[in-house]
Amino acid sequence: MDIMFLLDGSGSMNTYEFNEMLNFVTKVVDSFNFTTTRVGVMQFSHWFDERSIYDQPYMQSDIQLGMFASNIQFKVALSAMRHHGYTSFTAHAIHKAIFIDLASSDRFTDLCTKKVIIVVIDGRSLDHSMLLTNANADRALGVTMYAVGVSNYWRQELQVIANGEVGKNDRVFTAPQFRSTPSSSPTPHPTYFDVDVIS
Repeated sequence: MDIMFLLDGSGSMNTYEFNEMLNFVTKVVDSFNFTTTRVGVMQFSHWFDERSIYDQPYMQSDIQLGMFASNIQFKVALSAMRHHGYTSFTAHAIHKAIFIDLASSDRFTDLCTKKVIIVVIDGRSLDHSMLLTNANADRALGVTMYAVGVSNYWRQELQVIANGEVGKNDRVFTAPQFRSTPSSSPTPHPTYFDVDVIS
């Protein structure tokens, strides 16, 4: 499996909350076998229209897909990430994750390799009008989308990210605050995040 985490680095959360988001990722990957599962992490916030997709300082993959072959190395790199602040351009982050990050894998065209993007956000995206197009592009390429909303999330946006339509809650997880356990809708999950559904 190739999996990218897209983490909202906007200024609507503080550093403590951002670190709680990193703790969430740590818990999700705890059961992953890093010899067969490649994991990457992108923190996203602002997007500069005048710059290319390769020159976006606030949309960087701090951990490139498959960079680490062990859980310990991954966690060390994850803990070193620092909160951006600024805004939230989720649709642009999804576009970059599929066409730059996942596409860089030599397994990208392998139908036997599951490809997953987990988006964790705490508010509404500034580029929400582009979400449907970009999320549907992922699905057309065989990428499974998950949306995790915390605090001031907009449920309709999560639904579009995960399913391409409003009103459908498959692979949508929510929590009222960063220390809460995300739950899927309509039934709460028994764990912090059910990794069985993506492995």
